Formats: sequence, C-alpha cells, structure tokens
Amino acid sequence: GQGRQQRALEEAGFWPLAQLVYMQRQVDRPTTAPTLGSGSIEVLHWSEANRRAFADAILASYEQTQDCPGLLGVRQIDDVIAGHMTTGRFDPRFWLVLRHEGEPVGVMLLNEVPQQQGFELVYLGVSVRFRRQGWARRMLQQGLALASTRGVLSIVLAVDHRNAPALRLYRGFGFQTTARKTAMVLTLK
Repeated sequence: GQGRQQRALEEAGFWPLAQLVYMQRQVDRPTTAPTLGSGSIEVLHWSEANRRAFADAILASYEQTQDCPGLLGVRQIDDVIAGHMTTGRFDPRFWLVLRHEGEPVGVMLLNEVPQQQGFELVYLGVSVRFRRQGWARRMLQQGLALASTRGVLSIVLAVDHRNAPALRLYRGFGFQTTARKTAMVLTLK
C-alpha cells in the first residue's frame, strides 16, 4: 500500500512534502462568468510576452502560502511554469493573470484532461494584498464558466490538506474529495 511505498521512497532520500487532497466537481450546466477585467483590473492570458507577469503572479501568491510551503525555493520559477504546462494539455486561453495597476492580484491555470473530458485546476493563487476580497472565488467562477462552454464534464484539482481557505473555497463550489495521497519530494543538489 501507500505506507510501504512511502517508506521505500524515504529510504531513497525522498521526504514527505504534504498530504494532498484530490477533489473533483462535475460541470453539469452552463454558468455565467463574472467580469474579471473591469475598472482597474487587467486580465492577461498566457503568451511568451506575458511570461514575466505570470512568474510575478505565481511568486506573489507563494507569499505566506498554505499550499505546499515546503516547495518554496526548491524550484526556479521557469521550472514551475514548465511543470504546470505539462500537466494535462496546455492551452494558453485557459491561463490567466489578474493585475491591478501592474501589481499581481491572482493567477489561475487550467489545463485540459482530454481522456476524462475534463479540466484540471493546475494552480490558483492570490497575492497577499488581495486575499479575502473574493478574487479566488471570481477566478474559480470564471474557470467553471469556461469549462461549461467547452463541454467539459468535470474539473479536478489537488490541494494541501493544511490549506483550510482553499478547501473551504473548493467545497463551497461543490468539489468532493476523491482521494488523499502523500506527496514525496527528492531535492537534488
């Protein structure tokens, strides 16, 4: 079982990063997306020209993070972005950054999972200054609306079990726990 696998990995030098909660939600009807880009909020979608804006938004969302804080500083931001791109099928239309006067507000990365006719919420994060203002909720609503227009059947995600705000958000949107697994990491020198 998982306990034997974890012990073998620990003997090989891996260490437990986090207990991940895997969640899923059916996309059963079209939903309306909130207006994200209004007033002083700018919405950017992925492009190489916007790479720095994505890097800045991801890094800003890591400050005081409750989602796998043990990963902080382990990988370079370009490696983080490349890793997110390889989860499922990357499509730049499903990646967005919100900015206020050039400052990162939040970031949402959705990738297609064609074999499941679904999306994976690869990453959702909000900068400290903009937390508790409903930005994560609005971005998630945007993602659900996008999924509903694409004929997606479900959205899956994984979140650190210690990240109570994210778990409340996802459960509030009807995501159900489907599995729990220990994430293991090997730091190469």
